[in-house]
Amino acid sequence: MRRHPRHARPLRPRRRRRRPRRGNGRARLDARSRQPAARALRRVRTAGKRPALHPRTPARGRRDDRARGDRVRDDSDPRPHDRPRRIPRRRPPLLRRPRLRKLRRPRGPARRRLEHAARLRAQSRRPLSAGDGDLPGPWPGNDARRRARPQSLPCGAARLVTKIEAPRGTHDILPADQPLWRTVTGEMERLCALFGYRPIQTPVFEHTELFERTSGAGSDIVQKEMYTFKDRSDRSLTLRPEGTAPIGRAYVEHGLHREPQPVKLYTIATMYRYAAPQKGRYREHWQLSLEALGSSDPAIDAEVIHFYDQLLANLGVTDFELQLNSIGDQNCRPAYLERLNAWLDEHADVLDDDARQKRATSPLRVFDVKNPDVKRALQDAPKIGESLCAECRAHFDDVRRYLDAYGVEYTLEPTLVRGLDYYTRTTWEFVGPEEGAQSTISAGGRYDGLVEEIGGPPTPGVGFGAGIERLISALQAAGVIAEPDRIEVFFAVDDDAPRERVLQAMAELRRAGRSCDTDYAGRSLNGQIKLANRLEARFTVIVRGGDAILRERGERDVAVSLDELPEKLPA
Repeated sequence: MRRHPRHARPLRPRRRRRRPRRGNGRARLDARSRQPAARALRRVRTAGKRPALHPRTPARGRRDDRARGDRVRDDSDPRPHDRPRRIPRRRPPLLRRPRLRKLRRPRGPARRRLEHAARLRAQSRRPLSAGDGDLPGPWPGNDARRRARPQSLPCGAARLVTKIEAPRGTHDILPADQPLWRTVTGEMERLCALFGYRPIQTPVFEHTELFERTSGAGSDIVQKEMYTFKDRSDRSLTLRPEGTAPIGRAYVEHGLHREPQPVKLYTIATMYRYAAPQKGRYREHWQLSLEALGSSDPAIDAEVIHFYDQLLANLGVTDFELQLNSIGDQNCRPAYLERLNAWLDEHADVLDDDARQKRATSPLRVFDVKNPDVKRALQDAPKIGESLCAECRAHFDDVRRYLDAYGVEYTLEPTLVRGLDYYTRTTWEFVGPEEGAQSTISAGGRYDGLVEEIGGPPTPGVGFGAGIERLISALQAAGVIAEPDRIEVFFAVDDDAPRERVLQAMAELRRAGRSCDTDYAGRSLNGQIKLANRLEARFTVIVRGGDAILRERGERDVAVSLDELPEKLPA
């Protein structure tokens, strides 16, 4: 048993409670720890002084290193006074002595005594701070002693700087990403020249009314995704969310409808949409917008589709599917909308809130919902292809025939509609293997009423928009790698080498079309040679004194002169 004295863990003897000693044994600092002799000094005037509301008894003792523990049994913090409820409110002490505040330790130093009255500073006689009117508690740093005064910041202290990052939904195109970007955009520009499309650049922001007219006031772009603001003249402006409407506006404003038709234009620019950022979906994204204005020939529909199919083939993207549909025009669409509305009324329970909202703005847009359950239910709804008029049906048949002539494979998708109101007849999407909205890498269609909607003459048109970020994601998924940029000639220069002659040789090489570089960071000669190897430069010119050595990767070193270097450098 543990009561046995030889037990491995015997019970400890019971402690007896010590009897309290006479005098003040509290560990906290209060008025009782002050010596009464300080109050008896005659050099302090007390005439005309207003006493406190509750005068206290004279101090009977002082605290020393034998002070007992605090007898407070609750969880409250130790206080500077033993009777906090009797502290005078907003009245200085009788003798205006500085209170013993802001001690360095919770229990304070031992043998702390009151300062002599003759040594009081004028600063200690300032009125009480506003903190004294609150609940009892430790004072802040308002003690008159020197160690409690505000201290200046050292001269060498670092300034706090907040890190600034790119806004959410945007991204930087770093130097390591540029080779693949140039490969994609370069191939786009090359194909546009082969197909007869000319470049055009439009402003980053347009009047908000332009997109409200063309895209539809009830579309998701206008309602949720546009960056709209007002300038100092109270004009409503919007960062362009897509490229078709600005190109149509420029077509009308600058009289391009007077030129030989069709007018083939393209732009590679940034677009802005406020949407939830996802993989391959940014609030600021780059896009190729390719438009053909002034022709209703179905062959040009097939040409625009064939353009992007050829672009994917040239870049090495093969895992995709072309979905094709026709949504009719203003002649055959009203009859179809009556059939569709009747079916939606009978099956209203299968629609979610998003589908009901889209139906309120445009019934045809219910097919553009994202909910997979609603999309499966809409498979039984009437299809627009069943209600096409004779002209729209003939137009769609010709488009398909021309696509077959181009060798473009496609899949008919009867529920495919576009989210913008200006589309008519032919619509299509290039879809990748990924699931969700980010699977679409390009989409477009015909818009025969857009130019007339913004004040121009009746002008048919067709075009598409292709996000460059999504296309690059498809290239990376296909394993396409672009060659990084490399310096052709790197000069490693010793300290005693004539640097002026080196700079002259570099200028001559650049005028001849050869890329070259040197060190500007003060590296040693060996460090410069290592840097040349890291940059994978084809040639390294090592300059010591007046001599130069030409080193080619995988070849023997050759002694050359800096004056003869441009002629002797291999092609």
